[in-house]
Amino acid sequence: MYAGQQFNSLFGVPRLFAKVTADILYGYVAPYENKVPLNYNGFSPAIIPAFGYQLNTQDSLPLKVLGSAGIMFSYGRRF
Repeated sequence: MYAGQQFNSLFGVPRLFAKVTADILYGYVAPYENKVPLNYNGFSPAIIPAFGYQLNTQDSLPLKVLGSAGIMFSYGRRF
């Protein structure tokens, strides 16, 4: 389960959006416990910002920023 919010019509462009999601990560235990901040017994909070383009009412192309670890391109579809 996660929580998130989407902000549509960025900079006056109707199809451009920003999104932020938050969740709890689990699994960063020894020897990787120092790879994520605020890790406690393998649990760590995560906040993932994204920017995207809405292709139509169901399809979108978000770009997710994963801190200093990288970026992720994805495809989203609403059902």
